[in-house]
Amino acid sequence: MSEHAPTYARQNGQSRPIYPDMYSAGAEIEVQYRTAAEVLFAAILREPHIFAAVAHKIHPAWWKQTKYDKAACAVFEQFYGTGKSYSAYTVCKPGGDVTEKDLFEIQGRHADTDLNAALDFFLPIYRQWVEFRAAQFAQHGISQNWEAEQIRRAADDFRRDSMAYVTQGKARDVWFENWFEAKMQGMEIDYPCKPSLNTVINGRLNIGFEPGTLFVRAGRTGMGKTTLMLNDLLRFMREGARGVFLSLDMNVRLMKIRLIGMITGYTHDDNWAVLTDAQRQQIVDARKYVEEMNVVWIDETNDVNHFISTCYAEHFKQPIDFAIVDFIQKVKDGHSNKSRTLEIADIDTKLKLMANSLNIPVIALAQILQDVERRGGTMRPTLADIKDSGSIVEDADVVELIYRPEKYGIVEDQYGKSLVGKAEIIYAKQRMRPTDSIWVDYNGVRGFSDPDEYHEQGSTVPAFPVMDFSDKRPKLNDEFKDIPF
Repeated sequence: MSEHAPTYARQNGQSRPIYPDMYSAGAEIEVQYRTAAEVLFAAILREPHIFAAVAHKIHPAWWKQTKYDKAACAVFEQFYGTGKSYSAYTVCKPGGDVTEKDLFEIQGRHADTDLNAALDFFLPIYRQWVEFRAAQFAQHGISQNWEAEQIRRAADDFRRDSMAYVTQGKARDVWFENWFEAKMQGMEIDYPCKPSLNTVINGRLNIGFEPGTLFVRAGRTGMGKTTLMLNDLLRFMREGARGVFLSLDMNVRLMKIRLIGMITGYTHDDNWAVLTDAQRQQIVDARKYVEEMNVVWIDETNDVNHFISTCYAEHFKQPIDFAIVDFIQKVKDGHSNKSRTLEIADIDTKLKLMANSLNIPVIALAQILQDVERRGGTMRPTLADIKDSGSIVEDADVVELIYRPEKYGIVEDQYGKSLVGKAEIIYAKQRMRPTDSIWVDYNGVRGFSDPDEYHEQGSTVPAFPVMDFSDKRPKLNDEFKDIPF
């Protein structure tokens, strides 16, 4: 190792090189970069309503080498903070290089450029600047007698810290390589988000919620869409996953009450005062577990842009593994002049793009039309029964339908077998797996569970043995491992 090795500093738990001063080189690209950065920052200050929709595409590191560095960080801190807003008055940080007057002047100077145009203008120039700066490490490293690996590492660290390429493509490639290697060894990759029903996993209908996919779960009111989602959520938590949950069907308080009942078996209608000390302690432990779940709950807005921005912000703080919307027909895009059909199509597209960008599954719950109850017969739902089904079904990678015949007073099948407490999980659309259905047990408090046996095509078939193809992920709270989920 050369005695002239670069100096490294610790930042966020990782080593980062102290970059050499190269401002004297490439005066033209330096001027272009600073001009483009100023234009983009002026547009952000002038159009916060547009920034809300594109914030996930922008990173404060882009202004690191400009006088707007602290002001840009303040924009993101305030936008992702409790206030969800910012202005030229609030982003002037003490000790920063700009004043309120400076910020109002640049807004006036670049008033003709909107935010989307400014972003398109900035990125190509910024990436050229990043590559120019990275290339300078070779010349600087040779002059300082660095080793070739040190030069390459310093340039790569600079590119990574610049956040010029935010497509997450590299992360998806790593996931694919791990998946391929596992398959070649006869195993399955360890999905962070697995369904709660082992009969679904071992029936190969859904071995895990695939990253980068839009998963739609639909059913009529009272069928148990949210209940099954909460069953799955508890499984996600046991697997160590983290995510964002947009709840528009119930507020967060009711969600937590429902979760405590699912964990303990005691509902809000029970008299908890007459329970034994052990039973009451079980409820106390369940409440603590629910309160500490690694979930960011949202129930105060139905704006899809707010939801997406929150997902990106949380992912920026610490990677998330899933995003849930309950339910999609209540979500708005903020464009009142659009027809509902076009609005739903835009919402679906935005959710799917986010799934691809963050490499996570986005699970959207959806309503089934009331028409299914008017046509008579078994009233078993189909894809066409989903409200606003056109774009939802078209954009979804997987569509799952929930059917409980007992809800319609159908208590026996055609063979006389009882359907009380039974539910059919129908995989009506799958891009990568066959469509099929499976029967499971249903309880109004605990939710959905694996039966000792399940029905398939009119016959009784033993349940699949429970198999796990991968090691368990670390638990978040091992002290609650005895809680019966």
